[in-house]
Amino acid sequence: MLSLNVRGIRSLEKRKALFIWLQKHNADIIFLQETYSTKDIENAWKYQWKGPIFFGHGSNCSCGVLILVRESLEFDLKSKLTDEYGRYILLNATVQGSNYIMGNIYAPNKAREQCSFFEKLQEKLDSFLLITKIIIGGDFNVVNDPDLDCCGGTPKE
Repeated sequence: MLSLNVRGIRSLEKRKALFIWLQKHNADIIFLQETYSTKDIENAWKYQWKGPIFFGHGSNCSCGVLILVRESLEFDLKSKLTDEYGRYILLNATVQGSNYIMGNIYAPNKAREQCSFFEKLQEKLDSFLLITKIIIGGDFNVVNDPDLDCCGGTPKE
């Protein structure tokens, strides 16, 4: 598995280079955040990626999550759940005979929005309690210690 914040892949050149790089790294399942995908580009991207591809659309200049599956992986989608802002996608799938919930998350970067985002996401995940294997990846936009894990912005005095 691999997770990567791509900061927009609407450009054909960037997307092509990324897909080639991903193929070389042999990951079976790939979580991408900040794809800037919209409904109108789905067919082109599906043509470029050889394998199942699942979208959680944002806008053409923000958000968007994507799950790519290697073509040769034994993968059977049962259901998909996304939010309207392109902040998460949850797949209920059977992978090589085992049931999984796979979540790709691009959390808000504003602290006041994060609590409600994670509470709503937890409610969605609670509905899958019967499935024991849950894999979550993505960009959580959270740090443990701002003094150690952040740079830039207004320095503390």
